[in-house]
Amino acid sequence: MRRPFQFVADDFSFSENLKSECLKLFLNLTYDEHMEPFEDYKYVRQLPCIKFLVTTGFTKLQNSKILQLNIENDFLEIFIIDPIQSKLTKKDIFQKLLIDYRLKVHEVLVVGDDLNSEIKAANDIGIDAILYDRESEHAGIENQNTISSFKDLHLAY
Repeated sequence: MRRPFQFVADDFSFSENLKSECLKLFLNLTYDEHMEPFEDYKYVRQLPCIKFLVTTGFTKLQNSKILQLNIENDFLEIFIIDPIQSKLTKKDIFQKLLIDYRLKVHEVLVVGDDLNSEIKAANDIGIDAILYDRESEHAGIENQNTISSFKDLHLAY
C-alpha cells in the first residue's frame, strides 16, 4: 500500500499489457466516500507554522482523498507526485521547497509515516524527520525520532 503501483508491477513482473490495463483503471479512480482524518490530526492543524503536503499516487485519487478528508486548506502547498506524470521524488520536492521558500534545512521538519519514502528523503538532504508510527509498527527503531500521536509534535516543534 505504500509503494506506487508501477514499482509493485515491476517487482512482480507484470506484463506490459497487464500494467497498461491496470493503469487505465487507476488513472480515473477517485474515492468519493466520507473520510475522516485520524483523531490526533487536529494537533497538526494547531501547529503555528507553514505546512506542505507531499504525497505520491495517482493524481485524481490523491486529490479526491484530500478533498474527502477536508485537509486541503491546512497546507500552503500540496504536491502530488504521480509516477505516471513525473519522475520527481519526495527528495526533489523537499529540495524545491528549500529553494522556493528560502528555507534552511534546520528550519524544516518532515513528518511522515514511511521510512523508505519521506523519512529517507529528508535524511538524505539533512532535514530532521519524525516518523509517525501510529500503530507502533517500528517500535525500537534506532536513530529515528518517532511519535505515535500527532499530539507529540509540539515536543519537536
